[in-house]
Amino acid sequence: MAASDLLAREARPSEAMVLDALGGVLCRCTGYRKIVEAVLDVAGTDSAPMPGSGAAVGHGSPNSTASPS
Repeated sequence: MAASDLLAREARPSEAMVLDALGGVLCRCTGYRKIVEAVLDVAGTDSAPMPGSGAAVGHGSPNSTASPS
């Protein structure tokens, strides 16, 4: 609904506008980036690729909560 509302107000939103519109609505832990990309695709707006795009969640990222050995 948030994406639909945004696209009704702005035919070609920027990535920042999409992130703002979806910011309080979606959990960022799973498919968040793909949803943002889908909204931009529907609007015909290009999106910048995220580092590590397509990798498994958390894969390749150091665990900041791990205790030192």
